[in-house]
Formats: sequence, structure tokens, C-alpha cells
Amino acid sequence: MEDWRLIVDSPGLGYGGVLSPLGSTGGVLFPYTPQIQVSYTAQYDPGSLVHSNYKVHMYVASSVENIQVTGDFTAQDSDEAAYLMAVIHFFKSATKMFYGGSGAPPPLCFMTGMGTYQFNRSPIAVTSFNLNLPSDVDYIDGGGSMVPTKMQIAFSAIPIISRKKVSNEFNLQAYASGALIGAGFW
Repeated sequence: MEDWRLIVDSPGLGYGGVLSPLGSTGGVLFPYTPQIQVSYTAQYDPGSLVHSNYKVHMYVASSVENIQVTGDFTAQDSDEAAYLMAVIHFFKSATKMFYGGSGAPPPLCFMTGMGTYQFNRSPIAVTSFNLNLPSDVDYIDGGGSMVPTKMQIAFSAIPIISRKKVSNEFNLQAYASGALIGAGFW
């Protein structure tokens, strides 16, 4: 059976140093099913017709709005604590740009999980990261820093889809059949 747990990865960050525990799972593996909220919208603008009882709604655009993910993590031994420290540092890093020479924006990330037709290497940019360091749990050494034995993390993201890809590859029938899910379309 396929593993349907949520993984967020970013090839641009690499998995060295404090991030090295994430290498074995190919990114941040959520050990417990997180709460995921994704909003798909179709925007219509109303138009008024003279001498009419009803407005006419004209289609403007469709979009995928902010993605919200909230999940629990636990650390019961030093390996799990190091993993949790890597998770925290991954999301902190995913909100930083490549400053200096390139000036590139923060790294592209990918969400995979919940089966083929949910998140199949769906491209995202992390826009915010929130962690809660609770006061009512024990803490354990995560490799130089203390991490809680149980905590909740949350991040927000936006879908990233290139204009060229949308113009050249999107087809509603192919999307509706599920054929474009693994091709980077939300």
C-alpha cells in the first residue's frame, strides 16, 4: 500500500547540516495526519442589464487560494528530537531568500501526500511558518537545541504554477480526468 502521509520537500535547500535527518524521509514527513485547508475559487463579476429582473454574472478567473497546514509532531528520543529540530529549521529556511549573489526568492517546495489525486508533488511557496513551543510538556535535546516532546506547527503556502505551463499545457478535460495532477497543476 502506498504511503499517503504528507511530505513537504525542497530540493533547493538540500539536506545537510541540521537538515540531515530529513534526508531519510525525502523532506518533512508529517507523522500524524495534519489539518489541511485549500480553497479553490471561481470569480464572477456581476453585471446589470437595463430593464432586467436579474444580474448577469460574467466569469473572470479561477484560482487556488492560500494553503493552510497544521500538524502535530512528537519527540520521544534523541533521533526524533533531531528530526523535529530539522523540521523547524526547514520551514524557517523555506521563508528566506537566497540573499547576495543571486537574489533569488525563497526556494520552491513540493507537497506530496493523501494519494494520487490530492497532492502529487504540488509546487508551493511557503509564505509563513508558525510554531508553538508549549510550556506544559517536557523538552528533549534535539542536537544542540531543546525541542518539546509534543508540539504543533503550522505553515501557509501559495500554489506556484508558471504562466508558460498554464498557457501551453492546461486543458480542462485532462485536468478533470486527473491527468494533470502530477504535472504540477493544483
